[in-house]
Amino acid sequence: MIVRRKHSSERQNNSRSNSKTPVTNCQGGLVCNSPLLKTIICILHKLTSIFTGASMKKFILLTIIGTVTYFLVGWLIFDLALGTYTEANTTHLAGFKRSPEQFSWLFLVISCTAYAALMVYILSHLTRTTDPVKGTMTGAVVGILVAIMANTYWLASSHFYNNVVVAFVDVAGAAVAVGILGLVITLASRRLQ
Repeated sequence: MIVRRKHSSERQNNSRSNSKTPVTNCQGGLVCNSPLLKTIICILHKLTSIFTGASMKKFILLTIIGTVTYFLVGWLIFDLALGTYTEANTTHLAGFKRSPEQFSWLFLVISCTAYAALMVYILSHLTRTTDPVKGTMTGAVVGILVAIMANTYWLASSHFYNNVVVAFVDVAGAAVAVGILGLVITLASRRLQ
């Protein structure tokens, strides 16, 4: 058996072609070999750069205002106005719905806060609008799309809704509720400028 020893220049060329080229993150600081890791680092940097200083304070304040708004408007629309109709047209399974004593206000507030934070992010950082009409329309569109997504999932996968009409009544309620949320966030954002 004849073994040929590689020349030093061949070894260097082979080692270069076998190794991955380092990828630098979006700031040029860290070096990594993974494009996925680079993408994650860039996204995290972008998010932290959006929410710094005064921008973070405004985001938190608008989210609090939005949470209170969505909580109250949601109660008016989904509980007072549509509550009886929805109860009459949804399936009642033992143990599915919590009793008033078991109801978790904490999770309801977290839900309202998440929706408010989503709308603040869309209105303050993506569209950057303080126009009340645009805020209302953006909120209504987001409300419609999220409600269609959730309700058609329930229609496809369960017998939760007794008919399609109640699902679309809920979509209309979401359009109004999230539209009002968008209106309040844009008015508050305008006031904070």
